[in-house]
Amino acid sequence: MRSAHGWFVVATLLCLNSLMFVGCAASMSSQEGSLSATTDSNRPTESSSDSTDSSSPKRASSNRRIVRKGDLELTVEEFNSIPERVETVVDQFGGFIATTHVTKVGPSFRRGTWTLRVPTEKFSSLLSELRLLGTVQSTKTSADDVTADYVDIESRIRIKQREEERLVKLLSEATGKLDEILIVERELSRVRGEIEAAQGRAAMLRDLTELATLVVTVTEYRAPFVEPPPTYLDRLAAVSWSSLSLLGSFLQQLTLIAVGVAPWLVFPLVGIAMYATYRRVRRWQLTNRSAIAK
Repeated sequence: MRSAHGWFVVATLLCLNSLMFVGCAASMSSQEGSLSATTDSNRPTESSSDSTDSSSPKRASSNRRIVRKGDLELTVEEFNSIPERVETVVDQFGGFIATTHVTKVGPSFRRGTWTLRVPTEKFSSLLSELRLLGTVQSTKTSADDVTADYVDIESRIRIKQREEERLVKLLSEATGKLDEILIVERELSRVRGEIEAAQGRAAMLRDLTELATLVVTVTEYRAPFVEPPPTYLDRLAAVSWSSLSLLGSFLQQLTLIAVGVAPWLVFPLVGIAMYATYRRVRRWQLTNRSAIAK
């Protein structure tokens, strides 16, 4: 009896997978049919009016999913007001600042990087307005069409949701053994996990296509000051000052030498004084002897 139930569950799962593939094929064929029908309906005929022809491209473009990104690099002479001005411009176009990073470049210059998110239809206007903040150094934009990916994910979500409904119904009507119920529950858990992953991917694509991303980098830069060439009076004053500086340095060195040698002059002076005293005493002795001899 258990074997019969097991084969029944396996057969049921095989039927579900077959139905899933049939549903995939039917969904894809229905999408192709609707796409061809839309294409045929959008083709201009001899009896169509100008208003119908002008509205068809608008409807086609509104269904597209475009991921728009850009990078803008600017240089400014004064950085203090830039953060506030960037925030004002973003608010003006209904966007927001995702990240902000301000660093110091060199001894006094600064650099700021802002990641901005703005509605896709206002991306070009925001870029044009931000270009006015300073001198543009580089601009880079890109547009990635993910319409096919988004449609494919939405189709897979619908197919998996129908498969989930069938598994839930099968589980509620199951009267078999515990192991058979566990098999269905595991399959149901797997399908729900795939649905959640696909829904997360779809949500991410919606966010990327509904809000464009623009990275703005602003660097503070001032041109170096160039001094004018010196005049004749400037050069004359510089030469005079240089000569006086050399004279002052020479006198300073001479003074230092004199102060350094002064202690050593004591010994020669003492010797000279002692020698002079000896000569004076000797002369006095000779004079006294001559007087006595007379």
